[in-house]
Amino acid sequence: MAEFKIEEPLTSKPQLIEIIRNTINTTGSFRPYRNVKYDTLKVYTHAHGSKSMNLVINFENDEKDIVHCEDESNLVQNEKSLWDLGVENETEISVFNYQDYAAYKANPEEKW
Repeated sequence: MAEFKIEEPLTSKPQLIEIIRNTINTTGSFRPYRNVKYDTLKVYTHAHGSKSMNLVINFENDEKDIVHCEDESNLVQNEKSLWDLGVENETEISVFNYQDYAAYKANPEEKW
């Protein structure tokens, strides 16, 4: 899990996903993750909230917690800011490829 400290207040989800993509593409330790097309942002947990039992990703509340998705089968592009969507200090957000998420959610088998 990477922690991003954003100095300037973000007003849009596209700005956040672009910052994440740029960080993955320019930070050496993220090299293994560069072959994924990240297109979705989903709230994993809010500050002082309970976390999912699944350590990989939160499967619950897709309609509410997926705050941005560029995948054509599940477009989520609303005009609300991250703040208006409940993203505050210490909110954890997952970034992933929606098609991979849907396949994993259909068969959540961990292969380690």
